[in-house]
Amino acid sequence: MPTPLPSLPEMARLLGGEVVNGGVLAPGPGHSEDDRSLSVKPSRDAECGFVLNSFAGDDIQVCKDHVRQKLKLPEFEPAKPTTKKKNGNGAGAKSYSPTIAKYTYRNVDNSPHLQVHRTAAKKFFQHHWDGEMWKPGAPKGEKIPYRLPELIATPLTKPVYVVEGEGKADLLAELGFTVTSSSGGADDGKGSKWTPELNAYFKDRTVYILPDNDGPGRKHAQFVAKNLDPIAKAVRVVELPGLPPKGDIKQWLEHDPAGAKLVKQCERAPLWEPAAEKPRTTEADEALVSELAALSTLAYAKRREEAAEEIGITLTMLDKAVVEAKGEAKSVEDEEGWALEPWPDEVQTADLLDALCETYKQYLILPEHGVEAMALWCLHAWTLDAFDISPFLFFRSPLHRCGKTNAMRLIYRTGPRTVLTSNITPAAIFRYVDLYHPTLVIDEADSFFKDNEEGRGILNSGHTRDAAFVIRCVGDNSEPRKFNTWAAKALASIGKLAVTLQDRSVILDLKRKRPDQKVVKLRKTDTEEFRTLRRKAARWRDDNIERLRGVEPHTPAALNDRAQDNWEPLFAIADLAGDSWARAARAAALKLSADAEMDVETTKTLLLSDTKDIFAEREGDTITSKAFLTALHADETKPWSSYGKTGKPITERQVARLLADFKIYPRNLKIADELGRQKVVKGYLRSSFAEAFEAYVLPQGGDRSATPLLSSPENGLAEKRSATAKIEVADRNASNPLETNKSSGVADQNPLGGETKPEKVVKKVSGRPCDYCHESPDGTEQQAAYGTETLWLHPDCIDRFLEAQDDGLDIPECLRRY
Repeated sequence: MPTPLPSLPEMARLLGGEVVNGGVLAPGPGHSEDDRSLSVKPSRDAECGFVLNSFAGDDIQVCKDHVRQKLKLPEFEPAKPTTKKKNGNGAGAKSYSPTIAKYTYRNVDNSPHLQVHRTAAKKFFQHHWDGEMWKPGAPKGEKIPYRLPELIATPLTKPVYVVEGEGKADLLAELGFTVTSSSGGADDGKGSKWTPELNAYFKDRTVYILPDNDGPGRKHAQFVAKNLDPIAKAVRVVELPGLPPKGDIKQWLEHDPAGAKLVKQCERAPLWEPAAEKPRTTEADEALVSELAALSTLAYAKRREEAAEEIGITLTMLDKAVVEAKGEAKSVEDEEGWALEPWPDEVQTADLLDALCETYKQYLILPEHGVEAMALWCLHAWTLDAFDISPFLFFRSPLHRCGKTNAMRLIYRTGPRTVLTSNITPAAIFRYVDLYHPTLVIDEADSFFKDNEEGRGILNSGHTRDAAFVIRCVGDNSEPRKFNTWAAKALASIGKLAVTLQDRSVILDLKRKRPDQKVVKLRKTDTEEFRTLRRKAARWRDDNIERLRGVEPHTPAALNDRAQDNWEPLFAIADLAGDSWARAARAAALKLSADAEMDVETTKTLLLSDTKDIFAEREGDTITSKAFLTALHADETKPWSSYGKTGKPITERQVARLLADFKIYPRNLKIADELGRQKVVKGYLRSSFAEAFEAYVLPQGGDRSATPLLSSPENGLAEKRSATAKIEVADRNASNPLETNKSSGVADQNPLGGETKPEKVVKKVSGRPCDYCHESPDGTEQQAAYGTETLWLHPDCIDRFLEAQDDGLDIPECLRRY
């Protein structure tokens, strides 16, 4: 059970932030006191008792440590991670694995340079120091050895020990050894882990290299020795006797806790000399493959990696050679065309996404932003096990011949372990996914999922990894068994599918191409173009899947919760590709998945929040309607640049209607033009928003008072008076601040056409009936200036009057309408 958290106000005080929407917004680690980039919310479902999000992109684990320290919580002890079956991409599907050790590389002056995080699942992630805080990713520039300050301080007469891994280095350092390592693990001889700039630190030193007892360890030791031999005084590669397979210095020290035997063993080791290069013969390779083919499955698994390195081929190629040597039938990978050799060179994320987009556009007519969404979803399928959510890719069309089948075939040709089908039973879904871990590409889904609740339920279960299981009774004894349903799934349908499927989908609506639209005919056979894309995607996956694990990208507030979940893995990939793709992905999400009927309450509060941000970035207490719209339209991640069903930018009138519910109306503002002449334009006062900000944007609680009526040189209002909190009108004895302000509202070509709004009343009177409902006076009537007209209206009648105006009625018609 997580340790109970303090109350929200106490959390806000300890974190130096404020309470907002059931959580706390506070400065992130290393940020200024005014920063509000860290969101912390209590959660019973979270292992550590809270969930957080860094809007500044700070490392989540660093943020968690920061919060626990500020809240004076004990050090978090994570639950033991659980391991699931391996998926078809060859990557193990594992639950979240917390950091259990951190190793800091320091420069000569002891300043931080690199920090390596080790997780409970024995995964390693690098972070760099930006001068103020740790950020994900390796530092740029030259590498430095681990424990560099201690290495520099060691006399040249004292030997230096080189091990594979920071943890082993720390273990020897505790015994008094001068020891170091390089970041990234064992070098395969290509110089990507042990780089040339490391060599200079070992000039004129005696070096003992302690390899791990496996193929990569021995290869790493030989590569390091080859690099240090020309510059060091003496280099020895020390093979420790009696180590078990894959054993290392840790196992040795279990029987030599003081390291005395280690010193003697190192001193007895011969000086390193380069081995004579012996060309490997084809006969030797074939003999080794024959030897492997005769082994049991378990024995082969133990020798597989080392044998592949010895021959110099990939594991996939070795598996294929062993199968052929056994004389067995083709594997399912060969039969389905899943076996492939990853691209030999590094593949950049943006380049691969661009290549996918260009390919899709050749063969398919997609809606706006559809090609970007399709490419991002494809790479999500390749890195499925980096994420906790897998959205469906849903191609939907109103009629036949709109390109759905071509879309399915393109995913089939570019995705990982794809299987294309036009019909599948519920039982076949979970059994096939559990057995082969494919990417399901299901055409004509409307023909068999529309009324198939069991099939829809099985598909839906694979949307989140935690729930991606179904339980069925199997065997003669009907024993219950879990079947894994975690797989990427693309669907195509004529018309809508069940709401539950659509809600979990990124939907691309296809239309029949016009005569002027041309596409390349998609051949039925596989091509080198598609094979190349798959090979590049496989290499990209191998290089980047770890970088994508646990990433929490920024999601636009305009998306509902489910849409944010669906797009999160796609945003993570887009962010990896750079700013251009990050912007394109969020524009695509807003275009394809933002609610057309966005919740009205959410829209209004979002507008208030954005207005508060706009005023915070401006000087002065006024803003013109035109400048207000420009600021709203500028943020493409918000709904204002593509508002409502039309998808057009929000207008002054629409803004005014949203704000009218808060009793906030546009005012006449006096501003100077280029020649210094005064002119009147429509706009808003900062003070008009104060109470709405307090009620709907700022933290709840505390003393509240009504917003006072303010005088302003821009609108000619009289001196400010106190206001009554209950009905927000001026005191009975207040002067009329509208005496010199005869009009208000949003400017319009037609002053009687519906956009102009009556000014909110500022004085209570009695003896005058409401001009709208004509009922006897009750003391709540309010004066409203409208052009040259002065009206007296009840508070409720003001809204009805505005609705009549919105229907295009002039004042007399509005008043008769009641």
